[in-house]
Amino acid sequence: MATMPVAPFDVPTKADVAVELETFASEEAGLEGVRPAGWAELAPGQFMRGASATDPTSLLQISLPLPLDEAQALLADRFGLTDPPEPIDTVDVGGLEWNRYGTEAQGVAIDYAAASTGEATLIVVLTSPPSARDQLIEAVLLPAIEGLRPLSAGAG
Repeated sequence: MATMPVAPFDVPTKADVAVELETFASEEAGLEGVRPAGWAELAPGQFMRGASATDPTSLLQISLPLPLDEAQALLADRFGLTDPPEPIDTVDVGGLEWNRYGTEAQGVAIDYAAASTGEATLIVVLTSPPSARDQLIEAVLLPAIEGLRPLSAGAG
């Protein structure tokens, strides 16, 4: 045990959260918007930073064919919450009212926003280390909210 190597524990600093954004369009996800450049795309609309083996930082942008309240309940269940949290902020962008939420689970900050298009619920989820939460909300989450929309006919 004394000879086991110690895994490095990297705590992101402000310099670590500088993020360049690029546009994306996904026919599979039915969305277009912005995403962090250089983050790995694990699935349509799902991006992982992967700065280290223990980096929990990811961005998920999806459209669910559910009413807003059902999508909220689904997210709450996914995050292990008994009820959806109360919104911490509301952002009006492009004719959509986005409700923002924040919580923590297993030492990871979870910030997300949801908006109803009338036909579906758009959702943006950012997971991050609590130490980088505020910087990543500004650099990633808010621009993703501002840029996300259903894919235009003929785009992609």
